[in-house]
Amino acid sequence: MNAPADLHAAAWSTPHPALGGLTLLDHLFNRLDGLYPVRWRSAFPSETAIANWRAAWGEALVSERITPADVARGLAACQRHFEWPPSLAEFLGACRPQLNADAALYEAIEQMEARRRGADVWTHPAIYWAAARLGEHELLSASFSAMRPRFERALRELEHRADLPPVPPRTPALPAPLRRADPAVANDCLAKLHALHIGAAPGREWARKIMRRAESGEKLPVNLLNHAKAALGVD
Repeated sequence: MNAPADLHAAAWSTPHPALGGLTLLDHLFNRLDGLYPVRWRSAFPSETAIANWRAAWGEALVSERITPADVARGLAACQRHFEWPPSLAEFLGACRPQLNADAALYEAIEQMEARRRGADVWTHPAIYWAAARLGEHELLSASFSAMRPRFERALRELEHRADLPPVPPRTPALPAPLRRADPAVANDCLAKLHALHIGAAPGREWARKIMRRAESGEKLPVNLLNHAKAALGVD
């Protein structure tokens, strides 16, 4: 085990005075016991069972580089969503929920366009770095369906990296020329959406928002409007 991993493991196995001498791992066990009285404790009929839990969960927390802040997020998710004690896989997922790939790609397209004007705002640095890995030109020119698999792969690699740097400062630039969406075209697309009941399809709210903005007459990059049409399956 390398030195950084050793330090991360020690953080979970070292007694903390603020916790009454408990380790972070033991504190996690007690928190889960408090969230699930009887149900949690009944899964550990012996000290051996507790020792096995400590070994398996401790190894996973170290190998996945889960931080105390991640664990706090996972415990909050358990309190809100899990009626029964979570499995290890469920808890790790709750500690680091995945970003929605479709919504993240929509944000990447929109914010990379805004970055040309020095007006980008990102909700998560992984979205920016995934977009940067693909490249601004390709992101803004390729079709949504072509970009999505590559973007999602990059996003999954980056979203939980502890060493991910923040989004670098934006550099103001001259506005890129924009074309005003034709209201008649936007209305026709919306009519097709209603006819096909696309509005009920999950995971496409970002595209429907673009179409509503175009319908209102907002100036949008043509490629952004085309991505939304492609995602919704309209011409």
